[in-house]
This record gives sequence, structure tokens and C-alpha cells, in this order.
Amino acid sequence: KRVMWMIKKILKIIEQLKKEYETTNPFVICQYLGIHIEYSNIAVTGMYINSFGIKNIILNSNLSGFAKFFTLAHELWHAIEDNGEEVRFFKDYTFNNTDIFEIKANTFAAYMLLDDEKDCFNIENIDDLEEDIKKELEQFIQRILERNNIVF
Repeated sequence: KRVMWMIKKILKIIEQLKKEYETTNPFVICQYLGIHIEYSNIAVTGMYINSFGIKNIILNSNLSGFAKFFTLAHELWHAIEDNGEEVRFFKDYTFNNTDIFEIKANTFAAYMLLDDEKDCFNIENIDDLEEDIKKELEQFIQRILERNNIVF
């Protein structure tokens, strides 16, 4: 039940964004929300940083295609829903598992990039995704196929 509640909340946020901005393109939504996107040769695929109230997403400059969109959508979730300071605090000062923050961000990215009409993704360069994200996305796709067009 908790998972269904989380998915419903994520779908509601996506619908609100889609209604307000008439797109699910994370680049366009970031522009509307005033979230700065920077590119750098960083060791991770992406990161969200709120610096003095200015929201920034840094993407690995080597990303392209679907991996770039997925990573940006993932970080967009952190920018609009998660408190980055709270996540870092949990990682740095407690032994609490922060996987739930990443699972929510991946779920948001996957649903945001899902083509509702075709019930599929435009997946190119999926190999650029980190292995754990790739595995999670493949499991997500499998769940979509299994649900046989059932909407949550």
C-alpha cells in the first residue's frame, strides 16, 4: 500500500507539471522552474545542489540520449521534492538508508519519460546509465508490461 501511495503521489506531481507546462521534457521544466543546468566531467551521472537558494543540476558532460534525459529527470525530482540538505545529512551523519530517495527519483524519472500513448520509452544510449539504475529501469519496464495498460 505504501508503494502505491508513493506512485500515486509521483503521478500526481507529473500530471501537475504536464498540465502547467504542457510537457514532460525535463529540460523545458527546469527552464520554467528556474533550475540551472550545468555540465561537467564529474564522476557521477548527475547531482542536485541548492546553493544559497539557487537550484542547480549538474550533469555529466559525457551523457547523451536517454541517459541524459533520465538523469536530468531524476535530479529534477530531487530539486522539486526532496530536500537535498536532508538527504546529505542522512548520508553523512546517520546510518539510515537513503535508497528510498533514489528509488523515488528513479520512479519519477521513469514515469515522466514514459510515452503514455505507446506505453514505452524512447530508449537510446541506455548503456550509458549506471548499472543499478539500468537494472531498476528494466524492472520498471517489466512491471509496465505486466500491468497490461492498467493505470495506478
